[in-house]
Formats: sequence, C-alpha cells, structure tokens
Amino acid sequence: MKKFRHSHETWVVSLVLIGLTFKGAHPGKKRLNIFLFTCILLCLNAAQTIAATTYDWTGASSTSWTPPGNWKVGGVVQTINYPGKSVTDIAQIGVTYTFATQPVLNAGTSPTIASLTFGTKSTATLTVNSGYILTVTGSITQNPSNSSYGTFTTTLAGTGAISCASVNVGDNSTFPPLLANNFLSLVSTIASLQVTGNVTVNSTSYGLLLSLGFNNAAFFHCREALLQ
Repeated sequence: MKKFRHSHETWVVSLVLIGLTFKGAHPGKKRLNIFLFTCILLCLNAAQTIAATTYDWTGASSTSWTPPGNWKVGGVVQTINYPGKSVTDIAQIGVTYTFATQPVLNAGTSPTIASLTFGTKSTATLTVNSGYILTVTGSITQNPSNSSYGTFTTTLAGTGAISCASVNVGDNSTFPPLLANNFLSLVSTIASLQVTGNVTVNSTSYGLLLSLGFNNAAFFHCREALLQ
C-alpha cells in the first residue's frame, strides 16, 4: 500500500493482480491515472529492450576496449559507444568477425556489461590490466563450432579482474561437423576471476550409434583460487 499526495488530496493506490484501483479520486481521474501509469510502464519496458545493444569486436583501430572504432553494431562501425557505456550491453568477440588485434582493457573506466560471448572465428585473448575490472552481470560463454575443424582456445589474461555470474563452455545443442575432433577450451590466467554462479562445460558428439564427430570442451583456471 502506497500513498501519493497531489493537489492536497491523498490518493491511496492498491496494487492488485489485474490492475490498479485508485480510491478517493473522481472516476474520470481514476481511468486517466490508470491509463497514464500503464503507458509509463510500457515505455520503461520498451526502453529497457531497446537499450540492449550487441557489439562485435573487430580491433580495427587499436587493441584497447574503449575506442568505439574497434566495435561494430549490426555491421556498422561505432563512433561514440562501446560495450559498457550501458549495463545492458552485450559484447561478442570472434562470433561474427575474424580479427588480428586482441582486446585489452587498459583505459577509461571499468565497464559493466550484460554478457560476454566468444566465438571460434579467431583465437581470442582478452587482457584486463591492473587497476581495471570487467564486470559481467550475466554469463561469459565460449561458443562451440558447428562448421570448423581444429582446436579453439580463448584466454582470459592480465593482472586485473573479471567478475561474472556464470561461465559456460560449449553447449548441448551444437553438433560438430562430420569426422571432426574439435577441442574447445576457455583458459583463465587472469589475476582475479570471480564467478558467483556455476561453471558449466558441455561436450557434444555427432552420430547415433557411432560417434562421427566430437566437440570436446574444457575450462582451465590457472590461478590459485577461483572466487565464488
């Protein structure tokens, strides 16, 4: 039960399962206020949905995480924003584009993003330097390959810190190409890695009675302790 004071008149607003009931106000005001309140909720929900932006790393201008020119959104090179300008941002490295320049978090503020996904387009090493923290409110995910053959290794490196809600390596739905014997690994050598939830590793094979292809997955943490 909440009270709102307006024009020297107290309105008592009762939140119920199917709507809002305004007591102590004219019936016309009730309908208007319910309509306005509903519009505000819809606008806030739409704003949160629109705000989720997916950035793909290209490393076109430098190694640094923060220059917008190192990222693309929907195929368009950025000129103002980069992952972490909004906490709902999604960062992808090696998912859409190949690259030669590895990302380094070494300038600006310590960003917070919603999720971080690595692909198999290029071997990736994400370095977080001392004094910086990359906070991922969702998961850090290493995607498997369904078309390429070989060993795919992603490394989390540096003297800084990474915090995330969970780690996922591979999945249980992406099957390898025929006769593949792929090895997928996420390696953590960073000074501090804090995972508040689960670390999940999934390997898959191709074939019913006889396996004709493998996506082998692994997670390695090469420091003294994995903080949870």
